[in-house]
Parts: sequence; C-alpha cells; structure tokens
Amino acid sequence: MFTGKPLFPGSSNEDQLLKIFRIMGTPNERTWPGVTNYPNYRTNFNVFIPQDLRILIPSIDNLALNLLQGLLQMRPELRTSARQSLQHPWFSEYTSGAPAQGLYDMHQQVQMPQQQVPGYGYQMQ
Repeated sequence: MFTGKPLFPGSSNEDQLLKIFRIMGTPNERTWPGVTNYPNYRTNFNVFIPQDLRILIPSIDNLALNLLQGLLQMRPELRTSARQSLQHPWFSEYTSGAPAQGLYDMHQQVQMPQQQVPGYGYQMQ
C-alpha cells in the first residue's frame, strides 16, 4: 500500500515463490530449521539473501516496517497473526476509537477453522 503496487507480483506459483525469495531470502535450515523436510521443498531453488525492506519501500515508517516484517516472517510459527497485528502500535489510531473497536470486537468473535496447508506440514489458523 505504501508504493501503490504489489510487493510480490507473481504470475504463477513458481513465479510467486521466486519473487518472495528475491526479497525475503531463500529459506534454508539456518533461517528456518526443518524446512528441507517439507514434502514440496526443492533443493534447486535459486538462493537469494534477504533484502532491506526500507530500500524497497523508502516511504515506510518504522512502525509500519516492524509490522510488515512480522507479517512477512517466513517461519509460520514466528509470523504475526491477524489478531496480533490488530494490536500492533501502527493501528493504534484505528483501534482507540469506538467504531474501530467495534470492528475489533466483531473480529474477536469469529472462529476460523484450522486446516492443513498442503505440502507444508503446519496448521493454518
């Protein structure tokens, strides 16, 4: 939203992964222990190092950068959830008022079913 265009504008699953890896870095055992054990992990992925998001999105402020880094965390168990995101300081101006708080309260009541994400071996909540 800061740039007005997608950060990862992939045209296929393969292209999407390549675009994500170019910016976030290619996952490996050091950055994501156990990733090579997933059924769809390929050892022939191109290897990229993570890029500094401040260079890619120069207009981003520190709070937004912190939120974005949490949302884009490659390891699912470390990734910021939608519920956690709503409590992030970047949203404080929206969650402190009555209308936004009402939306947050509605969100609290929604229970999403857990489902297995194919090929990745973790639960999506």
